[in-house]
Amino acid sequence: MISAVLKLPQNQKEFSLIKKIVKADISAIDKDKFWRTPKNAASFDYVEIGKTSDSNYSKEIISFFDKDGNLFCRTFRENGKNVKQRQYRYQDDKRFLTDFVFDTTRIKEKVNDAMYNLGGVWKKIAEETQWISRIQEWAKDGKVPTDFHTRHVDYHPETGLIDTITLTQYPINCEKSRLPKRFVKGEFKHILGTPTLAKATYSKNLRLDPNDKYLRYRFFDLHTPEGITVLTKGLLEEKGLDVLKISVQPNSLKIEEGNLGFFCALSKEICFSEKLTQKDAFLPDIIDSVAHEVEHAEQFAYIGRRGKGTSQYEFDAYKNLGELRTEEEKQEALKYFMAKTEYVPTGDKYKNNYLEVKAREAGKKAAEDFQFPIENYNFFERFN
Repeated sequence: MISAVLKLPQNQKEFSLIKKIVKADISAIDKDKFWRTPKNAASFDYVEIGKTSDSNYSKEIISFFDKDGNLFCRTFRENGKNVKQRQYRYQDDKRFLTDFVFDTTRIKEKVNDAMYNLGGVWKKIAEETQWISRIQEWAKDGKVPTDFHTRHVDYHPETGLIDTITLTQYPINCEKSRLPKRFVKGEFKHILGTPTLAKATYSKNLRLDPNDKYLRYRFFDLHTPEGITVLTKGLLEEKGLDVLKISVQPNSLKIEEGNLGFFCALSKEICFSEKLTQKDAFLPDIIDSVAHEVEHAEQFAYIGRRGKGTSQYEFDAYKNLGELRTEEEKQEALKYFMAKTEYVPTGDKYKNNYLEVKAREAGKKAAEDFQFPIENYNFFERFN
């Protein structure tokens, strides 16, 4: 990774290496460059590149490493100004990269900006998660093949909202795997703050079904609060409930032991347990839990639209969505209302309550549907 970054640009004649420092102790850093040293930095690399056609041009890259030799921060400067910073985090077999650009609009004249913002602000423009795992059973001649794939997210520099998400599976470097590089790129637009897939492009060797109704959600890591929020808000939107402004709370402390989530009409919120964001959470279980609570939100909206509401959420449903139109919907709403009056939170009565029966059916169907088309599920699942 380091050697690749420190290479000169491809046009060798245009650029020239001015200075290069590798694995130097942090005490040797050039204070005159006004680099603000990160707290955990133990060593650094530094490279400066110039242009043969422009003696005033310079590009500098400084990389900071912790005491274990892990790269955790890299800053890029051009002509003495900070332009981009990349931060690294590590967890299990994952490495997370976050890119920030430096907004110089606030920099006062004659202020020599330092690495961590003296006068300007850093804006996040990209984030990448890298999965790096070794396949020991395929080892040969002392070489262990590496399985490597990434999720790269680009953010709009002004709004901070997601522009694109690119998922890439790289070839495994061994004879047993002949699978070529595969990727899919999603371009997103935003409606009421919820990312909606506008366009998907993918490599020719990746056979995806573009009509997959869950495709927009597969780009996200559904084991994260962000992924669960996107999925929940998306399913609410599909049911026309986004206008009711239901709050979504992943990793909520309100969840009681043994439960994975709940919908509350009084507080207008859907809350989920932190168990859903744990690494070992089964992906279909996440889908099941989210669809289950979204179904409850629709049930109470039906009660309100039947004129039987007692909470502000139900009143808002009647106001914003109007009366139910079909006789079938009205009869279903009455069943929901009766089940609401008989509702108890535990025991067989809870399990057999009509509200819970229908929510379980909705959750189970969503979890089953999410696993198809099988080609889509198998490819995207590796990024969760």
